[in-house]
Amino acid sequence: MNTATLLVCMVLGLFCMVHISDGACADEWPKTHCERAMAATGGSCGAVVASNCQLTCGECQLEICENAYSDAACEMIKKRRGCDDLVTQNCAKTCNNC
Repeated sequence: MNTATLLVCMVLGLFCMVHISDGACADEWPKTHCERAMAATGGSCGAVVASNCQLTCGECQLEICENAYSDAACEMIKKRRGCDDLVTQNCAKTCNNC
């Protein structure tokens, strides 16, 4: 194996060790799993759920003014429950939280 090949393998190995969402506000689990886990705990986020569902649980904020959910979903949620803390975190654009 020549030096260039070894170097390429080492660099690719380092990239494989970094999780794609490190530093980003994201859910580790699919959103439906996060929502089911929250429903199973009475609508709250325990430590395990919060660590895997940061965005859904409102543990972090989006860096840009967008809705984490679809615009239609945010409008529907806003009409039903208003813009409480959790809704505001996930529907920043709809709830004018920018």
